[in-house]
Amino acid sequence: MAAHFVAFGILQRAGTNTVAWPYRRRRAALEELFSEHQLAGPWALSPSATGPDTVREGLT
Repeated sequence: MAAHFVAFGILQRAGTNTVAWPYRRRRAALEELFSEHQLAGPWALSPSATGPDTVREGLT
């Protein structure tokens, strides 16, 4: 059985604690990290969900 790493957020980048950053800024940093390193399977970037309707869709 294969394992995959799914990234939902980023807590630290280049020695900087990003926990207090707004979601959109942390998400942009995460997307930038994936792009810079051309990450692909088994790495996966989770879909971004910022609106309540999108979040509800993911729960069903």
